Amino acid sequence: MDELGAVRDLLAAGPPAPEVVRAGRARLTALSAHEPVRRSRRAAWWSTIALGVAGAAAATALVLGTSPQPVSVQHVLAAAATRVERLPDEGAWWGATVISRSRGRVSTQETWIPADPEGKTWHRRTTGGRSETFSTDDWDFRIVLAGRPLTKMSGVPDTPEGLQALLGGPGLLDNVARLLVHAPVTSETRAAAYRLLSGLPGVVAVGEVTDPLGRPGQAVEYDSAELGGRARLVIDPATGAPLALETRADGVTTDYTAIQNTRWAEDNPLDNPLDTSLEEQE
Repeated sequence: MDELGAVRDLLAAGPPAPEVVRAGRARLTALSAHEPVRRSRRAAWWSTIALGVAGAAAATALVLGTSPQPVSVQHVLAAAATRVERLPDEGAWWGATVISRSRGRVSTQETWIPADPEGKTWHRRTTGGRSETFSTDDWDFRIVLAGRPLTKMSGVPDTPEGLQALLGGPGLLDNVARLLVHAPVTSETRAAAYRLLSGLPGVVAVGEVTDPLGRPGQAVEYDSAELGGRARLVIDPATGAPLALETRADGVTTDYTAIQNTRWAEDNPLDNPLDTSLEEQE
């Protein structure tokens, strides 16, 4: 008998006998008593599969490395401010060694600035194979403050508002960046400078970069009227200390000042009367 014929015969058959119906209902009732157990096991099984699929999807996303969202300049500079204000800033001398490139010429300068405003500032400059050590009566650093010198650390504000009042003007961005890179200010003042910079228009986060000395850092950029190009400030993500200030054009670093190290100390290693390279400059 073919399948269609069997179906026709089944449909043509009369209804089942009453005893058959009663027996079927009894079997269904008995089976339904165990159904919730089967259903819960099935639900748990499917839940396990669903969790496994979700976990696999998450793992796949991690392996594929979904691109992270860009970090905001406020986040970068706030983190730098929090870290840098923890750095020690006490001692009789503030020393800094920087490596600079300007117009293709590379030089290294070590500077020791006294906390005592009456003390002399000492310098050692090396260009090529020539090195000279000398002192000056006053620290000759300027931050484009309308011709006013910023002498030592005295009188430098440690709030964003105070720094803006001191450094404000057309060159505010450059003034803040130079303060961060060059000045022997307190950790609180450096943190305030980061916080001020984070709220100024035109400053953008670049993300992770490598500075001219090959060190990893977080960078922010702005258009510099003073440097005549795009300025990039590179910050040590571990300490919040500035690593370098670069001048860039067409995506390439042209000139830079890279801070090899800075430290506070009780002694000045350049103040050595036996140093034959010493040259006193008034």
